[in-house]
Amino acid sequence: MKFSLKWLLVVITYLAIATAACVQQGPGWRVALWVGNLVLVLYAVLVVVYFRGRKQAMALGFVLFSVAAAVGFATLSPIEDAIRPFVPGSVATASEMEEATRQVERLHWELMMSANAASSEYRDRTQQQYNAAAARLRGLVSLESLAGAIESLCVMAAGLVGCVVGRQVWMAAQREKETTAG
Repeated sequence: MKFSLKWLLVVITYLAIATAACVQQGPGWRVALWVGNLVLVLYAVLVVVYFRGRKQAMALGFVLFSVAAAVGFATLSPIEDAIRPFVPGSVATASEMEEATRQVERLHWELMMSANAASSEYRDRTQQQYNAAAARLRGLVSLESLAGAIESLCVMAAGLVGCVVGRQVWMAAQREKETTAG
């Protein structure tokens, strides 16, 4: 199997985006990964249509395995529950994120009302509570975002397995063809 600089660049770019998605864990990175997945699957579909032989078999395996993995993750896999024990405490579920946001909003309004309070002690305590809640919210990262990045990586890994399977099936078919012809 030949490797080219073009495909090495594609792989490195994808892995860089995947690393950023896992480290930064923002929804934009997750979307970037899924767009990358879609582009690679569509490219593989074009290869299936326009090429023949080993390339077609590998591309077909990539498409079948990638799509099967994506459908499996979309319908069957509770990846968020599966990875929850392995992530740090700063990774929060959607309900935990909503609760932290509500707490910050409540403390923000309380802080605004405490500006007119006679007691400076009350204002200072409210300011400290607000600052602590806002810092906690900024420190929380969405578990959904991390799960999406992991699902995207798993879909691409399944596609690569599909490439190998497609190539092996093609090679077996070639060997079979040679033995029946010879």
